[in-house]
Amino acid sequence: MPTDAWNTYLISHFNAKPPPKPPDALNRNLRHIDARASAVPLDRGRISQGMNRTADAFDCPSLAVMTCLVSKFLREMIAYSSPGFEEFSAPFFKYAYPGDEKDNNAIAPYVASFFHVALSEKRIPAYWEKAKISPLYKKGSKLDPNNYRMLAVSGTLYGLYTSILRELVTKWCVENRKVTHTQFGFYSDRSTIQPMFILRHLVHAAKQIKPKGCSHPHTAFIDFKQAYHY
Repeated sequence: MPTDAWNTYLISHFNAKPPPKPPDALNRNLRHIDARASAVPLDRGRISQGMNRTADAFDCPSLAVMTCLVSKFLREMIAYSSPGFEEFSAPFFKYAYPGDEKDNNAIAPYVASFFHVALSEKRIPAYWEKAKISPLYKKGSKLDPNNYRMLAVSGTLYGLYTSILRELVTKWCVENRKVTHTQFGFYSDRSTIQPMFILRHLVHAAKQIKPKGCSHPHTAFIDFKQAYHY
């Protein structure tokens, strides 16, 4: 992709300046650098350099850290994923490296600059708010729309941006103890199997101890219908 085209893309969306050239050290050692490599110990967990840790504020990471994160997630990107409404498909970004230099993605610095502006200014392009919706049948009558779950397919760049944002926010939540100990689903190193084990243990304990003469624990299961629909 010509450099002028990427500069035009950045300026047209955010009036952003062309991204600065990464330091030579970053280019030489890109294959060995990611967000964790530049981290330093601080209280519980680790925090990347370039991120200022405050009590209740989330700060945008430095451009160098953002470049490392973009390079990491580009390597992990699924090549056959749908681009949504975007004109650029996943392979265009994933395989944008010269020759066999798979750890030196040529597009990563420009994408990082784009994401850095978006996160710093707390706004995204309008077209990112659109997604392709596909109904997925669950069960029951196929004539009832309530028996379908809607799948939203976002664009390639927006998917990459949200993946990086999830990484940053999750890291901040862990380091600032914002995640309750009762959160098991959608959380690293935790599984919903753990609360199932706890419940099984409570059932067994109730039968053995029989608190207040009752050998049956009282449990409520709540299933929110269409909890994530809006």
